[in-house]
This record gives sequence, structure tokens and C-alpha cells, in this order.
Amino acid sequence: QTCALPIYATDIISRLVDRSLIAVEPLFNEMRYRLLDACREYAAEKLAETNEILDLQSRHLDYFQRFVADVNAGFKSSEQARWRGLLAADYANVLTAIDHALTDPRTVSKAVDMADDLVAHFFFFGGSVTHGASLAGKILEKLDSSMEADRIRMLVLAGGFQVYSGLRSGIELLREAFELAK
Repeated sequence: QTCALPIYATDIISRLVDRSLIAVEPLFNEMRYRLLDACREYAAEKLAETNEILDLQSRHLDYFQRFVADVNAGFKSSEQARWRGLLAADYANVLTAIDHALTDPRTVSKAVDMADDLVAHFFFFGGSVTHGASLAGKILEKLDSSMEADRIRMLVLAGGFQVYSGLRSGIELLREAFELAK
């Protein structure tokens, strides 16, 4: 997502780039900025010392949930290549957001929505079906019996990935989804 920065922020970012603390990468006529690993680790340590980490993780999750929904819509448009590139550039952030969603029973359904929105990526746009199956299985482990609709969605997703990969175990997952849906 592109955002307009105040002039002082632009100046600060320019100085950080000049000092090689931030890397600049062009992506589809836009410039993306990312902290170098050592800077990111230091910032994460400092953040962990504050009370702000849960709020930031929640905002990160919400942002990337919207991003993945936009990617899913973008895959159905004439700009598929652009959306594949954007997803590839932020895939680690997407996985981090999903992992965060799985740490709290109140947000597990967000991980379900994100995995569901990534189906086209795993099947058609260069993602790994095996990774999709693994992600769906990881989410399934966090779903309890009160989350029946989400459980059905992940059983269908995991079962579909496994059947597509030639694994008979996928049939059992699909049967379980069918039984729950009755």
C-alpha cells in the first residue's frame, strides 16, 4: 500500500538509505523500503521491551489480511502478474501474520480467511501445493470444535491439496468435512 509521508519522514528515510540501514528495491514503478536484517533484529528487540508489540502485531495481521484479500481479487483481474509480484515481495509478512493469528483463539478465523484467499496462489500462480497443504494442516490444528465452519473450510482446503498431490489421506479429510457439513 502506498502512503504519502510527511516531508521530515522522507528526509529521515533518505538518510537511513544513505547510511545503508535501509535497502531500496523497485517493484512495479514503486520503491519499497526494508530494514536490513541486523536493523530489523535490533528494532524487534527494542519493541519487545515495550507494551506496544501486541497492538503492532494486531495491526500487522489486519493489514495483511486485507492485503491477501486484495491479492485474491487481483488474481482474478488483468493485473495477475503485478499481484503475484506483490505477494512474492510480502509473502514472509503474510506468513508472519498467519502465525500471529494462530496464537490467539480469537484471531484463528483470520488465518482461515487468509489461507482461503491464498488458494489461487498455491494452485495456479507459482505457490507450492505442498506448502498450501502444510499451512492448512497447521491451521486445522488450532481449530477447536466450536469453530465448525472454519474447520470445514480448512478440511476441504487441506483435503483438496492432498488429493491434488495424489495422497489418499486427503479423501479422509474431505469425508470429515462432508460429515461436519451435514
